[in-house]
Amino acid sequence: MRGLVKMSSQIRIRRLRDVFRADQKQLVDVRIVRLCVLYEDLRIETEGMKHINIRALDLIDSASDHPDRPQMVGLYRFLYFTRRAIATLREFAEALRLLDRDPDFDAVRSGFAPDARTAWAEAITFFDRPAERFIKDIRNDVGGHFGEDAAKEGLRRLRENSTGKMELNQFDGQIDMRLHFVSEIVATALLPHLKDEDIANFKHLMSELIFPGLNHAALCTNAVCRDWVWPRFG
Repeated sequence: MRGLVKMSSQIRIRRLRDVFRADQKQLVDVRIVRLCVLYEDLRIETEGMKHINIRALDLIDSASDHPDRPQMVGLYRFLYFTRRAIATLREFAEALRLLDRDPDFDAVRSGFAPDARTAWAEAITFFDRPAERFIKDIRNDVGGHFGEDAAKEGLRRLRENSTGKMELNQFDGQIDMRLHFVSEIVATALLPHLKDEDIANFKHLMSELIFPGLNHAALCTNAVCRDWVWPRFG
């Protein structure tokens, strides 16, 4: 029989202008705030990626669209949050680098516990590698809004046998269009950055780059927030 997991929760409330020294206008505080916002963006985007079925969001690629292929349910929603996470991860890498190189951050880092120092150093190493360049390339194409180049690439690389579905619903004179075909186009637009045009390499991209990047982002933000921000709320 497994032992019970002990959990505890604490809440602190304090004036934010004092926590982040808004009146002093120090750049290090600005950069820490940016890191915090991007961290919560990544949390939402990660949640949107990992769930199998979110009925309110899966209006295309729903369970009824793929009765015999449950692995395809929520595909477009997964791709959407993946694109957003890539864009946010690119911003996070930049924010992390600027904060790490800020001379005023030395005083913050010196108060880190040993595990926090390790997590921070590992995150810096990860994003200093070609990983950031690769993340930036994907972000420029499809990570932000779906630009003209991404649309052009998506059309150019469509397979000859690719099919799409479109749905028109009408209620009391109101029209509701469901553009099921966009999943295929968005997925195809991601392919220029992969070695081969197959799903295995896309999974490799996720497991070797995106998910580790999200994990590093969480660990180094936790380091700053636990050892610097949390005490300031005391």
